Amino acid sequence: MSVPTNLIVTINTEHDEHPSLVTAKRWMQAFSGRVHLVTSVYDSIVQYAEYLSDTTYASLEQQLMRYQERRLDAIQAELEKEGIFAQSHVRWAPSIAHAIHVLTQSMQPCVVIKRCSEDGQTHNPFATAIDRQCLSSAYAPMLLVKRPQSDYQKIMVAINPFVMGAQQQAQLDALIKQAKTMQRAWGCDVQFVHFYQSPMQLDVLDMGARDYAEFMTNVDAHHECLMTNFAQRYQINPFQCRVFAGDVKQGIAEYCSEQHADLLMIGTASRQGLDAWLHGNTAEEILRKVDCDIYCVPVPQRVEQPPLVA
Repeated sequence: MSVPTNLIVTINTEHDEHPSLVTAKRWMQAFSGRVHLVTSVYDSIVQYAEYLSDTTYASLEQQLMRYQERRLDAIQAELEKEGIFAQSHVRWAPSIAHAIHVLTQSMQPCVVIKRCSEDGQTHNPFATAIDRQCLSSAYAPMLLVKRPQSDYQKIMVAINPFVMGAQQQAQLDALIKQAKTMQRAWGCDVQFVHFYQSPMQLDVLDMGARDYAEFMTNVDAHHECLMTNFAQRYQINPFQCRVFAGDVKQGIAEYCSEQHADLLMIGTASRQGLDAWLHGNTAEEILRKVDCDIYCVPVPQRVEQPPLVA
């Protein structure tokens, strides 16, 4: 039985097609609730503020807001004709990331659905700047849509069974709970995959061949044991769990491609500023490499996010 949920869907009113909305409709077929359409109004006239009176500036601001509201209201009306409850939200914000940040704090949505802004033909690390900002700003899981027509028959869940703290444990719990919910709702194939960097790739190790081989065997066995314990803890069929040694980012992306995954689910570190620059964010790196949709679960904040329930 379903329970009501809040689903935030970002809309760019200047586009004729809305991939995030296509995906949201599919979700509403499985999960009851309300779709919240969100767009932001960038203060495009701020650079001229000093040349305008306060009255004129306020008038222009209201005109821009009303224009966006009319566009969203039209989409809302079409959704309601299809029996989908919808509500429009226009925010005066410099970017959609700011609007998402505020709304996820106040509304506690189950998920935010956004069209992936990445250009699949480029490897420019700054190509997903907007998506990175949204991932860092959201207090809720975010689904970045690359293939809106996907039916989510094969889902990959990238996990790290080695949990170091309460927040990471809560994040893993949320990730697994959501994956199981999707599996029940859509009857899809779900695989849990763990990639770890093999010591073979580290040049600092100085061992004899025999000692190194034994060391490698122990490391591999350790990760296999972690995954076995993971499967037992979450009552997951061991045949759904896979362990691989290799580069985490590249390995996950390549495995998703090999398995023809429709959706990748992964936790995000929510690193910002210098920490993000020094250490990076695995989810953001993988986002540029995979060609399927990606569902990102943040480290839990003070505001707890309710799961979707099928």
